[in-house]
Amino acid sequence: MPKYTVTKNMGSALKNLRQYRKVKAVDLAKAINKTGAYISKLEKGELNTIDCDDFIQIIRTMSQSKEEFAEAIDTLLKDTSMEFSEEEKQNEEWKLNLDYFYRVIPIKDEYRSLVKTKMEELNISSTQLSNYINSNFDIYNDDTLNKSNLDKVPRNQWIFNEGNSYVLMEIPADKIDKILEPDSKYSCYGDMFCILMSLYRLSKLEKEKAYLQAHNDLESMQILTLRDTENVMQAYGEEQKMHDLLSQRNNANLPMENRKLLTALNDFVQHIYSFSVFNINYANEKIATLNTSLDADPVMALKLIGTDIIPLKDKPTALKKEFFNAVEDLIQEYSTRVVDEEPPELL
Repeated sequence: MPKYTVTKNMGSALKNLRQYRKVKAVDLAKAINKTGAYISKLEKGELNTIDCDDFIQIIRTMSQSKEEFAEAIDTLLKDTSMEFSEEEKQNEEWKLNLDYFYRVIPIKDEYRSLVKTKMEELNISSTQLSNYINSNFDIYNDDTLNKSNLDKVPRNQWIFNEGNSYVLMEIPADKIDKILEPDSKYSCYGDMFCILMSLYRLSKLEKEKAYLQAHNDLESMQILTLRDTENVMQAYGEEQKMHDLLSQRNNANLPMENRKLLTALNDFVQHIYSFSVFNINYANEKIATLNTSLDADPVMALKLIGTDIIPLKDKPTALKKEFFNAVEDLIQEYSTRVVDEEPPELL
């Protein structure tokens, strides 16, 4: 029976989930025919390994339905970092398996359409596709792997052995049909990825290119593992850091006038954001108009929004409305005037 390496992250995540679900440790112990002491050591990360089946049974025991089981998977994964090095992968094998084969993801219509199109192009049935997948052709023909025990290796699970990592897949034809049914809502990432990659392999793409194409296709459809999701978020955050000019307002290496401008822009953004909390639709509408005005005539738009209105701040609301109505009337009046062209200059 395959085993997972027990880590402190695993134990802590299981304990947090058990306490959240208000499940007693003794009930978990009974579910896998172990003692309460075993669960205690597991949650402290003091065990070396745990049987994969026992690990999954513990999660099922803390879940009253399929929905709660799926929620538990997400909770466990989000409770621990999905970022780990190649060297750490073996110890974090449990996360990879939960992420690829137990965590469910919505099946997109565009995914179904792509798979059906590829099957039609290749003129193959679900049975034929299933047979190819279950043959694990690439694994059995990989000269770097020790093939003596491949027939005994469990399917649909990451295997780490002698410095290598791989997955032997098994997807029945009826499961492929089910995934392609319009009313099917969820599947695991591993199955969806494997089906698509196998179609590209059958289209004569090389293994590495087929892998990359399938991964890119799923990413473009926003079908992601949780680890991929974290990577996308992290990459987006790094990109934002690179392009976030406002964060440079405290950069002592910039000239003072640039820092003053960035500080003023930051204050402006903060004022708009604070106001939007109370009326975000109004704020969105006015900011959109401001951006349009800046595109049309940045000098005039900046002059207008930079006009000092402090003398009017204590006036009644009715008077302020009258003022803005007058401004709108003036804009309409001056938009119809014809004057001789003048050289452009700052207002």
